[in-house]
Amino acid sequence: MRRVFINEWKMVINISTVIAIIGVMFCICFDSWNDMTGAIQSGNTVWCVYYFTSNSAFGGMCRKYILPVFAVLPFATSFCEVRNSRAVAYIVSREGMRRYGAVKYMVNILMSGLAVAFGTVLLILGGCAPGFYVPTHPRT
Repeated sequence: MRRVFINEWKMVINISTVIAIIGVMFCICFDSWNDMTGAIQSGNTVWCVYYFTSNSAFGGMCRKYILPVFAVLPFATSFCEVRNSRAVAYIVSREGMRRYGAVKYMVNILMSGLAVAFGTVLLILGGCAPGFYVPTHPRT
């Protein structure tokens, strides 16, 4: 089972993982643009964390509908690759349907969670970094 887990994990990590992480960042970012720019302009990291928590609680369409699509994108691409190569029957005959399904399920959960976590952390760290946001008008 460990061998199947490692092989599935290797298949999930591809360019779609990077696309998923960037997509998660944009989903969080564009849910409430005004709150994000206010948090970044304040220069306080506490406001950046507050932005994320309030956005999670009161977020709009991107957080509820589009973010899960980005989260499962790495799994979907690996599933399509296995199905198009017709390797499913071979893997199932060697490992069993339940074992292979359990491994696919675990890898999907882990990769989706990591894509959302990495996207969130990169947005918070990048958004709170000095020089990320340059205001177009002077502060009063």
